[in-house]
Amino acid sequence: MRRATGARGAFPVLLAALALVALACGNAVPTTTPISAAPSSSARTAASPTAVPIPSATILSRAARPCAYVPGGPVAVIPPRFVPSPPRPSVTATSVDRATTNRQLELLNELWRLVDRNYVDPAATGDEWVAVRARYRQIVEKGVADNDFYVLLQLMIDELGDQHSYVESPADIAEGEAAVEGENDYVGIGVLAEEIEGGGAVVIVPWPDSPAARAGIRAHDLILAADGEAPYYFAGKTRLIRLRGEEGTTVTLTVQPPGGVPRDVVVTRGRIQGPLPIDTCVIPGTRIAYVALFTLLDETIDDQLRTALEALEAEGPLDGLILDNRMNGGGFSTVLKSILSLFVAGNVGEFRSPSETRPLDIEPVDIAGSQDFPIVVLVGIETASYGEILTGVLQAEGAKVVGELSWGNVETLHGYDLPDGGRAWIANETFEATRARYGPWEETGIIPDRIAPSRWDLFTEASDPALPVALELLGMP
Repeated sequence: MRRATGARGAFPVLLAALALVALACGNAVPTTTPISAAPSSSARTAASPTAVPIPSATILSRAARPCAYVPGGPVAVIPPRFVPSPPRPSVTATSVDRATTNRQLELLNELWRLVDRNYVDPAATGDEWVAVRARYRQIVEKGVADNDFYVLLQLMIDELGDQHSYVESPADIAEGEAAVEGENDYVGIGVLAEEIEGGGAVVIVPWPDSPAARAGIRAHDLILAADGEAPYYFAGKTRLIRLRGEEGTTVTLTVQPPGGVPRDVVVTRGRIQGPLPIDTCVIPGTRIAYVALFTLLDETIDDQLRTALEALEAEGPLDGLILDNRMNGGGFSTVLKSILSLFVAGNVGEFRSPSETRPLDIEPVDIAGSQDFPIVVLVGIETASYGEILTGVLQAEGAKVVGELSWGNVETLHGYDLPDGGRAWIANETFEATRARYGPWEETGIIPDRIAPSRWDLFTEASDPALPVALELLGMP
């Protein structure tokens, strides 16, 4: 069996998971064969009275709200971007018994073999890969604590240099399965957030009617501190976030909107249930919709998009769509294909591995005129993997792209179960679009038609510098 995913690699995915939604993939049956593709949607469990569910009615009401951006209004002036390299974890030698070492060596060898047999670039798995195994076996022989072992496996995978392939421990998998099906269930403040330089976090999106949303926390806000300390911290080798806690407990957040003044907000943690939301609004004075897709690693995203388009059509025909992929780190091929079906048709490209080529054929579905209205896609350096393929295919099929050069990481990851219940996600295909104007995207990234800053923590919805550029491309004055 095989499940394909185009989610970006372990470090960014880990941050997203710890920011209150675990974006992992599920199949707990140990096997060394790939995992089967996920279905495009799944049933959702009913929410408890204390939960924050996201029913269709909420999506309908959100679809019709006016965007905070007003055409002709001021936009943020953003300085050039500096992207620091993330800290590289380390593993310290620890005294363990021989049985632990032997078990770890078996897992390391199995991971090495899976990469050797399946990796997308055979040139990366020759003599150098043999030397990598020898080096990491020596580290294990010196003694590695079990809670450090998956850190070590990730360091070994990082030797491939693709910044995409990654490993999940059994604990990672258990936490992430519900989020994949849109059935998040945890206690926290209800935001998807990502760490930024300096230890703070930027809010990508709050859950509707969550404790955070009720406290006035919005997308793009910076969380500078939680109870006076950095929101993210390390406990041993594990990166944790202080926004979680026991239901009914409070946390004092120091929050700063882009360009604004920091303020302290006391938030009472609650139980959050339901899928990660998309964000939808209509540009005032127009029939142009803005839709933000923050991931494809949630099997409800395509259904939410369809529901939003239907709600928008109920208020009148759309003249265009701005699809925001700037924070979209990828996800499942089934979700990618389902979303593409709303906008394009036919053969749009091929997935290629060392052993085979398979087409990406799209059967069109028209909702609210989606096959015909013009589209502008927003892109940035946080856009990765299937988020890039979604953007690039739409561009190749006629959409315009606004933003900054994307990551350039369009491999497909296939999941392989390890004997202890962990999982290795290994890049074994790349993608080439049928009508792409440049590429390969793995080397070039997605190149915007027009440049606009994309750093999420330096603008608000009202001051988004990409929106006037997008509106101009859609023919708005």
